[in-house]
Amino acid sequence: MTNLSLTQLRQAVSIKERIDGLQQELNQILGRPAAAAPQAAPSAITPGVRRGRKRSTAVRARMAAAQRARWADKKPRTNSVVAVAVKTRKRKRHFSPEALERISAAAKARWAKAKASGKRQLG
Repeated sequence: MTNLSLTQLRQAVSIKERIDGLQQELNQILGRPAAAAPQAAPSAITPGVRRGRKRSTAVRARMAAAQRARWADKKPRTNSVVAVAVKTRKRKRHFSPEALERISAAAKARWAKAKASGKRQLG
């Protein structure tokens, strides 16, 4: 069944459609109600649709408690080494305005020298 060619599959679909049409005609003649549409196979269910059983409230509560416990292990405690390291971290250093001015002057001098020699790039 899985090794059918495309033409064989198309032919099978057309025959199935004819059978369904004839079945509907027969039901109308005999006065029967139309049969319910066949349900799709599980593999044909659209993505994002939940399948399977729902979890009970008790199971969901246990799962939530387990997840909270896992997150509690990840959170730093106030007396842990990680929290102490975070508190004692040195503040970020910044250049003084004078140092920034010296750096800027040196960069301008390098570029002036490079442009004087006809270069368009440093290096």
